[in-house]
Amino acid sequence: MKPSILSRAAGFGAVLTGAICLLAAVTAAQVPPPTKSTEQKLPASPPPAHAKDPRLAGLDAQIAAARAERKQEIEPLEAQLKALKQRFDAQIDSLVAQRRAIVEAGESPELRDLDRRETTELAALDDREKGEVTQLHQRYDAERKALREEYARRRKALKHS
Repeated sequence: MKPSILSRAAGFGAVLTGAICLLAAVTAAQVPPPTKSTEQKLPASPPPAHAKDPRLAGLDAQIAAARAERKQEIEPLEAQLKALKQRFDAQIDSLVAQRRAIVEAGESPELRDLDRRETTELAALDDREKGEVTQLHQRYDAERKALREEYARRRKALKHS
């Protein structure tokens, strides 16, 4: 008995769907999602001997092209998000201010004064925290710089030995 046209069409549809899924899987496997590691810069030290490999220049060109394409596609979306955020933030801030005014109107002067003092002390604590975090970042930046300089010195010593 011969298969009907409908069963052939259904079979073809299943094969086509499978092929599309396979193509999507292969494409996804070949193009990893961008991560922070794609933003790493090449070392500032002179290129090692294997840098003369012609494959590296091709890969560098592909990396640069992919980054440029990503930037080109992401920037308009980021601008749209920024505009939406600004629009909604303004609306939300206005509503929050209205709510706060209604709540404060029903509070005693002593409670409002207590709330103001709490806000002031929390702001001072936040400022102090930011200062300490900045100092911590600077300390780690200095340590990174020292490590890079040390390993650059070691590389240079290896080349001369």
